[in-house]
Amino acid sequence: MIRPLLRRSVALALVAGALASGCSSTLRDAATIRFEDDDGNEHTVHIRRDDFEEDLEAIAESEQLFTVLSPPDAEVEPAREGAIDTDVAATWLEFLIFYAMVDAELSQRGWSVTDEDRSAAEESLSGLDADADFLRRLVVLEARSNALFRRLQGSTEVTEPTEAEAREYFDENFEALTACPSGKQVSHILSETADEAEAIVAELEAGAEFADVAAERSTDPSAATNGGDLGCLGATPFVEEFQTAADTAPLGEVVGPVESEFGFHVILVEEWDPSFEAFRERVLADLRAQQEQAASLDLQAAQQEIFERWSDRFRVHVDPRYGRWGEQVDENGAVSYGVTAPDVPDPRGQRERRADDAAVFEGG
Repeated sequence: MIRPLLRRSVALALVAGALASGCSSTLRDAATIRFEDDDGNEHTVHIRRDDFEEDLEAIAESEQLFTVLSPPDAEVEPAREGAIDTDVAATWLEFLIFYAMVDAELSQRGWSVTDEDRSAAEESLSGLDADADFLRRLVVLEARSNALFRRLQGSTEVTEPTEAEAREYFDENFEALTACPSGKQVSHILSETADEAEAIVAELEAGAEFADVAAERSTDPSAATNGGDLGCLGATPFVEEFQTAADTAPLGEVVGPVESEFGFHVILVEEWDPSFEAFRERVLADLRAQQEQAASLDLQAAQQEIFERWSDRFRVHVDPRYGRWGEQVDENGAVSYGVTAPDVPDPRGQRERRADDAAVFEGG
């Protein structure tokens, strides 16, 4: 799949401030982007109309790419006689603007494209049915996007919790983690037939480890990761047949098969073990989840900081034949900026208009 061509709202979530369209763009541009860098230097980026038109021709020839660039749930037809759907043209121009902003950000940060960025771009675009020259150019654009956003994500990577961190977390949360009023821990192995369950009982009585057999033989999806452990007996209700068997099972003895609506259970009830060793994997999983959540929030914050700076920095003008750059609000009320297509059948079918005729919206 193509990333970031999947959704414009993700790529251009410019949620603060307002971007103003310029009033003196060259007639040769499909879009013009002006901005001031951190040193106060003014820059202008031109997305040439001739280049853009060539892109549209390549897109029109690729049903796959045409579909990706089409609005969600839209009923659009492939290009006919040189015309192309206006929403598709607007979406592609929007992404070219986005890539220009990425380039400016990379330059400001002094970051360059790595071999890893290029490889990731090639992999994400592999199998795309598109013109070879257009595809090579798209790989270059995507590699630049990777250089920025993969670098941001790399700064928020999750590290494996240490043993010391796990023990500290366990000690600090001991009561919440180990509370079990019944003092009993229940595990099970689920089978589809009584014969399979009987064979498992025999295997366990011959000395096999319950957790190993559960991981290998149980049809319960959780068995592979927790060895059939269901936690504290009584902490959550089970189906009646299972609950009755577990409540009356002697400690440390295998019980079953016990039939329920889910299949045939082999049950083991043991004394509750509140030790760190018993909770080690759960503690590590909790710490990993916390780190992943924190990293995700950090990445969102880093991206948001970039988007907010872009909203203040960049001034975008779009040739009105292709649409209008401005604020967009989705069904959830989220605000972004993008290109809204004109209400004409073919963005290339209109007569020439001066760029000065474009409307200047909020802040212009």
